[in-house]
Amino acid sequence: MDSKQPKILIIAPHSKCDNTNEERHCDRRAKIMAEKLELLAKNAKYDVKLILSDNLRSVHDYNRKEAFDTPWRQKVRDYIESNRESPIIIYETHSFPPKGTEFADGSQMALLAIDEYYDGTKKMHDYLINDSGINVHKAINGTRINNLMIDTTKYPNIKHHYLLEFNEDPDILSTDDSSYAAGKIFLASLFPKCMYFKISFYKISYYLVIILAILVILAILAGVFQFNFLPVGYKTD
Repeated sequence: MDSKQPKILIIAPHSKCDNTNEERHCDRRAKIMAEKLELLAKNAKYDVKLILSDNLRSVHDYNRKEAFDTPWRQKVRDYIESNRESPIIIYETHSFPPKGTEFADGSQMALLAIDEYYDGTKKMHDYLINDSGINVHKAINGTRINNLMIDTTKYPNIKHHYLLEFNEDPDILSTDDSSYAAGKIFLASLFPKCMYFKISFYKISYYLVIILAILVILAILAGVFQFNFLPVGYKTD
């Protein structure tokens, strides 16, 4: 199964907004980030399914266990179950305000994970922090309250479920930067070797320099390079 090209499932459980500021009904940037990932997947010729929220978060919080039996949650399960013979990668998009959350440190984005998805998320997290230029929240926050994520662990065809949080402030995460972040996430999750290529290149170069330095020292000690240490004008018979 893993040899097949994975299908892409993009879900945004808090993406429906009413454009008011009276109450935080939704994640205001979740929909546009989900659509950016969808466009990337389509352009790369992947089979992609986008499932946006059909209710405000204040009506149904779709990643909580209380929403397990809602039609929206059933739609997610139906897609996974109808594609049991194909590996699936899930992107779950959310967003956060620049103040009032654990991410209010100027982070452009953050990653969350439950234990079952921690290892894959950690690889993505390390890559984004060390080699992407994106300001990612330093910690991978746990999220056992995310019943939607727990639910997807039941299906063996789910290769990974990434929970992605993006800053809603355009001064912190611009439109261009958000597109760049989506591209980095897409490439690293579908082509994980790219996460290590640049790091490996630098490591190889570092070791080559060390080896060459050692060879030069050995050559000097072996007398390959001849140095004249006698005083200028000194004559020998």
